[in-house]
Amino acid sequence: MSPNSPDSQPTLTPRACLDSLPTEVKSRIAELCWLQDEWWRVYDEHIQLQFASAGAPEVARFRQLHETEGGRYGHSLMSLARASGTWAELTAPLRFRVVKVSKTNRPIFRQRIVRRHARHFRELHFDEVDTERFSNFLAFLPDFTCIKKLVIVNELSAKFCGKAIEPLWHHLPHCLDDAAQLSRSDIIQLIQRIESLSYSVPGPGLPATLKAATSLTSLSLRLKDATAAVTTLTTALSTAPNLHSLSVDATDCEVDFSRLSSLSRSTWPTLKSLAFKAERINPSFSAFLSHHRASLRHLRLEWTEEPTESDDATFTFLPPATFPALDTLDIIECGTSPLVPLLSSIKPVSLPTLRTLTIVPFFGEHDEFGFGDSGMDVELESIARQYQPRSLFVRYHESERCLWPHCALVARDMPSSHNIRLDMFPVSPYPRPVFYVPDDSAELEDLELFEQSVSDTIDFLSSWHERVKQSKDTYQYGHLASALKMIELERVAQTT
Repeated sequence: MSPNSPDSQPTLTPRACLDSLPTEVKSRIAELCWLQDEWWRVYDEHIQLQFASAGAPEVARFRQLHETEGGRYGHSLMSLARASGTWAELTAPLRFRVVKVSKTNRPIFRQRIVRRHARHFRELHFDEVDTERFSNFLAFLPDFTCIKKLVIVNELSAKFCGKAIEPLWHHLPHCLDDAAQLSRSDIIQLIQRIESLSYSVPGPGLPATLKAATSLTSLSLRLKDATAAVTTLTTALSTAPNLHSLSVDATDCEVDFSRLSSLSRSTWPTLKSLAFKAERINPSFSAFLSHHRASLRHLRLEWTEEPTESDDATFTFLPPATFPALDTLDIIECGTSPLVPLLSSIKPVSLPTLRTLTIVPFFGEHDEFGFGDSGMDVELESIARQYQPRSLFVRYHESERCLWPHCALVARDMPSSHNIRLDMFPVSPYPRPVFYVPDDSAELEDLELFEQSVSDTIDFLSSWHERVKQSKDTYQYGHLASALKMIELERVAQTT
């Protein structure tokens, strides 16, 4: 029978499947799945803090919803990897990103993961406290050729790196001492290759490690000794000329930046990003910050302790200091007493290029403050007014308690009166408040918050229905019906 004869059967177009997609599309799908998993991880951490207490009336309902949604999110990449061998290989660089020495003692790691995926890992954690296990891992170190970030979290690994770089430096346990000598060239190559270093136990080995890290652009330090803090910080800055990003955790000690020698600053690198975390951030921090004012683009300040009335003056942006390149400012866990003057000091004369402002205030256990009660709305309105007509993005949320609906109502009208984009959630996207189920105790003003979300949802469903009607596709009708059934809108429509 001729292919062109009237009786010939038409050839059905094969349905597209995941494996038939172009590699570029599959790579993008894998990346989006990884991003969704990362989003869920951050969101889940935040939610666990938000609902740690049982004070909010919607806690039980939200927890139930959260557990249900938790089964759908957070595992997208692994589910995709199980689809086929092709997807497993394609997702490998995203699944195998971080290796911790403390997790490498299992046979499956030595016999399978190292052999097949060592080249994918980008981040290495020296976190093992057992000398024999640490020594065993060193045999596999040459296989990890693409490590760009090294995290040193304990004294053992810090001493090991120092011993490997400078053999005469410090005494180590015998088995690890021998391993350091045998692995010396591998360790030096690793240190020379890394671009990011996290050092939680600064000590005598830090200068040698930094000197060997010729490609280093990002450094995280934890300072534990107040008497040596300034020396450690000065040494780090003077030894890493290519450093662009610095993160300092001074939770365990108070750093007096006024003790910094002005003579050493001539050799400091040009920082673009700076993060500082401490119990309190005193005015002496300004002296250190001012040295980087010309190049700094991102500044993150984080408090770890509730301020008291007896506290001295806190850090603020004081003229004539100007930060011409600073476009992102994060103020995290700051109590209201230091936060209000700090917000008041944010002005175009000091921060002329500010674009993004993140504020996470700290309210004490017995505080009844909210967004409007604490004066945050007044300060934000003042900042937005001064930066007009420039648009300013502000992210405001509280880390350890729920942001009550009336707080969102206070902030809802702010963007309309000022050129400001306000996001009151820690991550984007954030579950819409349409998931909130009001009960008989809900106040009417709280319910107004959900009007726009409900309206947007109904508009979306109407638009979807019109597209399905125009397509006349039975399969699409089934897809729509399935979606309505999942959220029980079909049952609601039949009973109203």
